[in-house]
Amino acid sequence: VNLAFQLAEKYESRRAYDKASSYYQKVVELDQDNQKGKTADALYSLASLEVRKKDYTRAVDAFKYFLQKFPDSEMAADAEVYIPFCYTKSGDTTKAIELYQAFLVNHPTSPDTVWVKDRIKEMKGVNK
Repeated sequence: VNLAFQLAEKYESRRAYDKASSYYQKVVELDQDNQKGKTADALYSLASLEVRKKDYTRAVDAFKYFLQKFPDSEMAADAEVYIPFCYTKSGDTTKAIELYQAFLVNHPTSPDTVWVKDRIKEMKGVNK
């Protein structure tokens, strides 16, 4: 599990996203119960790779899956910010605004709050 994770990170750092994805997927397959503590990181990374590949629909699905499997992860709030970001990139600003506003309600003290508020203003065409 650890070796597969290290290889995935190495390929990701070299922008070999398909190879990285295959190794992150291997981590998930080998450690389905997260005994080694790498499965959450691997699932989050798989979703992030979809963003890097600009496949925003797949990224949304991957982040949702990550949140379903690891709702209490320290990366959960980050995933909740990425989902509306992906909707924005896909052109669905209505859904993005809705999810950003929900994020503000659910995470009022998040360090991302200012950034999220700025995105909402930007999408609504309000000056900062």
